[in-house]
Amino acid sequence: SLADSGTGAPPRRASVAGRGGSGEPRLARSNSNRSAGSAAAAGLASLSLVPGSTLVEAADVFPFATGKGWFAFNRQGKSIYFLERIYRMLASPEEALRKHPAAKLGDVVRWTSAAQAQALGVPAGVSAFEICNTELFEAEVYPQFKSGSFRKTAKHWCIVSPQLTATTQQKLSVKCMYVPVERVLDNGMLEVIDGETIFRRPDPAWGEEEIEQYIQANIRPLEERIRGALLSSTAATRERASTGKDLYAPEQKRAKKSSFARGVDEAGLPPLLHTNSSHL
Repeated sequence: SLADSGTGAPPRRASVAGRGGSGEPRLARSNSNRSAGSAAAAGLASLSLVPGSTLVEAADVFPFATGKGWFAFNRQGKSIYFLERIYRMLASPEEALRKHPAAKLGDVVRWTSAAQAQALGVPAGVSAFEICNTELFEAEVYPQFKSGSFRKTAKHWCIVSPQLTATTQQKLSVKCMYVPVERVLDNGMLEVIDGETIFRRPDPAWGEEEIEQYIQANIRPLEERIRGALLSSTAATRERASTGKDLYAPEQKRAKKSSFARGVDEAGLPPLLHTNSSHL
């Protein structure tokens, strides 16, 4: 249950479309991360956001955070990993944007139809998504998009686009992205990424409680498996470079030293998305 996570279950909503708006609780922040501007906005969070109003930049109301975009934090103000952030965006298509209320989140980033995904070369049974309005995505949903942060972070989380040919991998295209079932390692071996196609379109009938349960039971474990695979892969690459040994060989033992102690995050693996992270 959600209570097992220590955060408690969020209030039940009739549907995903019913979430958001000025009635949501204000995003919690620790004192250490609270700027003078956000502190001053504490008394303004309950006011409606109006296009052109100075309050738009002053108030942080879940799931929007000024300067970070949508779903950069959870309801308790804690940073979340990239896959969960993207999944929450895709699961909330009816949310009206805060700075551009005439548009919905689903007008900016959405699941690709099964027919379109198949036509583009997405493997059968795999759900793909697309950024259909890069201008709004940059302006409100993911402010660091054009800096290259999105593509770099997506690549670290194994998100890919369909291959052009059997031997040529397409660069990440915002028109079609997905989490692959498996990937080919540098040594030619296959490694399972999302073997159960967990990163898929949710049931349209699900409300917020069902979405939260699915994220906790499936998306977060998927993230941990991907992180573990990336850490092992990076450790093996470093070991081969320094000793000439292949840690994927059966007779070799993996190094026991923590990958994080070796500065894995500095090597570009997906870090926990902190408030001041450039990967948000």
